[in-house]
Order: sequence, then C-alpha cells, then structure tokens
Amino acid sequence: MSFESHPEWDLYGDNILECWRLVEYALKGEYEIDIKGELNVIEPTINLIKNNSQIKLNLFPSTKNLNLKIKEKLYSENSTLRESPDVILFNTKEKFIYTFEFCSALPAGNNAWQRQGRALSLSLNGIKHFHIAKLGGYELDKNREKKSPRLPNPLILISYLKMSSLFYLGKSFFVPIISDDTPELIKSKMGQFDCKNLLSSLICGILTNTNTDKYEKDLIHSSIGLINSISKKETNEKEFNQAEWVELANKAYKSNENLLDFLLDKRKISWKKSAPTNKSSTGKVLQSYLENNSYALGSKNLPICLLANYQIKSFEDFLQNLYEIESNRVDLSKAYGGTLLITCDSGFKPRGDDSRPARGLTPFARSLMPNKDSSKLLVFLYGPCPLYQWEEIKSGNFKALAEKNGLWESIYKMADYLILDSEKHPHPLFISINK
Repeated sequence: MSFESHPEWDLYGDNILECWRLVEYALKGEYEIDIKGELNVIEPTINLIKNNSQIKLNLFPSTKNLNLKIKEKLYSENSTLRESPDVILFNTKEKFIYTFEFCSALPAGNNAWQRQGRALSLSLNGIKHFHIAKLGGYELDKNREKKSPRLPNPLILISYLKMSSLFYLGKSFFVPIISDDTPELIKSKMGQFDCKNLLSSLICGILTNTNTDKYEKDLIHSSIGLINSISKKETNEKEFNQAEWVELANKAYKSNENLLDFLLDKRKISWKKSAPTNKSSTGKVLQSYLENNSYALGSKNLPICLLANYQIKSFEDFLQNLYEIESNRVDLSKAYGGTLLITCDSGFKPRGDDSRPARGLTPFARSLMPNKDSSKLLVFLYGPCPLYQWEEIKSGNFKALAEKNGLWESIYKMADYLILDSEKHPHPLFISINK
C-alpha cells in the first residue's frame, strides 16, 4: 500500500510522557500507531497511519539536548527568556517549530501567570505556542483538602489574546480543556469551551502541513466566549463587568490599541494588594501610596497596578523622599511619555528561594503593554531575597545574576525599573535597568 508523504517530525518532551500526550491528540484524530522493526524504547520512532496518510515521528524524551537549528529558533536575538516549553514539535525538512505547554496546575491565583514568560518569549521569537490548561481545578486548604473550584482571571485570557494577535512575530494561544475530574458544576457551565477536539484537529493539521487558521480562530473565539462566561454581568467597584471585559478582549486581539490607556479611560478601579506585604517600614509606606493612588487592571486584587501619565512625576518625587537616595537618584523620566505599570509581589519563599510563579508575573505585565510605546514597567519586590543577590544587584552585577536565575532573568529582560525593599537587607534598592 502506498502512502501520501508528509514531513518527518522530531518531537521533544520534558519526558516521554509529555511526548505521548501530543501523540494521543493525534490518535483522537483517528490516526493509528504503526511500528516497523524493533522499537527503540529510549528514543522511539513511530508512524501514524490514517487511510493512505502516514506521518513519521521521532520521539526524544528530553528538551535539554536540542539540535542547533531548534536552539537557534528558540533562543534567537528576539527571544527574551531561556525557558523551554513542555513539548517541541520540529519539522525536519521545513524547519518549522510549534511548542506546547500541558499545564495541570490550577489556572488561578499566582499559578495562572506562572508560564507567561515562555509564552511571551516564544511569541516575540516568531513561534506558535499552545498553552493547554485544565479548567476548574480545586484550590486546597492548609490541610490539602479541596476548597471551591477556581477559574482564571479574565486578564490572563486577554494576555493570551494579545499574544495571539497579528502584532507579534509568533502567536501564543490559550487552550482550555475539561477533564474527567473537572467538577460537574464547571462541566455544565463551561463544557462548551472544552477545546480537546479542536486541539486534536489542530495538531493533525500541523502534522500534515494543512492550513490551521480556522482552528486558531476557533481558539480565539473560545477564549472570548470563556471571558464572557466567567465574568460578572453586574457592575461593581472591584472589577470590570462582563461587557467591559469582552470589549477589552476584542481590543487585545483585533487592534494594536493601547490597552493601558483603554483601562484608564473606560473605568478607573482603585487597586489594593490582597496578599500580605513585607515588614519593611518603607515597603509598607510604598504599598499604602499605591493603594491610595494607583488603578487596577480591570480587577482590584491582581498584584499589578497602573499609574496614569500625569501621576508619574509625583510618584518619582514620592520615591525620592521615601528612600532618600543620594548616590542614585530616582529617575522615572523614561516613562514620562506614557503610563507606568507596577507589579507588587514577594518574589521569594520564606527561606529565600525564588517563587516560580513570580517568574511569570513580570512577563504577564509586559504582555499587556503596547508593543511600541513609552509606557514602562516597574517591579516592586519585598520578599526575603538572599543577601548575596542583593549585593550583586547593588554592585552592578544584575546582568550576571540574571544569567544564573530565572526570576532575575525575567525582571532584567522585561522590566524597566526595580525596587527591592525587604527587612532582610541593609537598605532598599532602586534600579533603572539598562539592558
């Protein structure tokens, strides 16, 4: 029997199970596995057969030993972070790359933006990326007992909509799925947004070099529909209502409009930090200032706030007086022509290890900013950063530290300013980041 020839693909995963996750989606598209000869169990090669169509897949259970062509595409001069996705699909002939993230972590709270860094970096680097997230996971209490199911904040989906727009070299898509253990309440309400079958069609389309524009548009419509479903119709002082979120979502995807200006013009919502802050006296004063003067990004309790253009000079003077910096004057002049976005987060666990979700907060904020604009991003960290890291930054070795640490890399590559203010340090630091 003769087969229609399709490109050969190399499939890299964090482990062999990640490789098989993608293969399983191809099997849902009615492909069958055909293995000829003795199977190499370490790095197996399989054929996917459907009617007269055959696809050859070489499976590699590691993303650490990528070939040079893949490294050049993943980590070119346009890329920002060195993070690797769960699965990399590489066309050995045309040299195309597609990447996939299979996320079983709760898509809410600070876990929701944990992987925003790799999504943004891949989009900037001209690669199509698909973030597959399970809806309706449970939050656990201190005894590891299930609490109520959680859903993502609409702004997470809007971030992906912006990264899937025409204004990036590549695109990153949010792919919601419903699993067998999804709560029945979520299944009944959100089942229409389950994209498992759509993802299967898209993967089969990629493997056969078929145009996948239709499936990508369907993913966009699914995200906008999900935003409509999870947001509240009524207006309140804590967050955007359903109509406002959907309007923001459409602007993120369909136009290159400045989302930060839209947020300020549409409805100003006061910001408030929901999680505990540090014990530093100056850190408390800074947080209080932001809670009294800054605006939320459509949702009051996200750890990101926004200052309008007319507020930046006053904020600059406030910081100068608060920190009494003589040798390194607070200078926010780079932001004078736009707005100032500020993230406010601990960044570190109690023992000084950097928090993995914190690595994604800076890219999450950056993904919402205009591609070309004078708006800037300031990162306010107040957690127990190890003293040696504080000393490296103070000594001007920020770049070297970023090359060794994922949290500092995300801040160094994607932020414009840093305030490091913790009781664990001799004194706070204000840094204008020059890349």
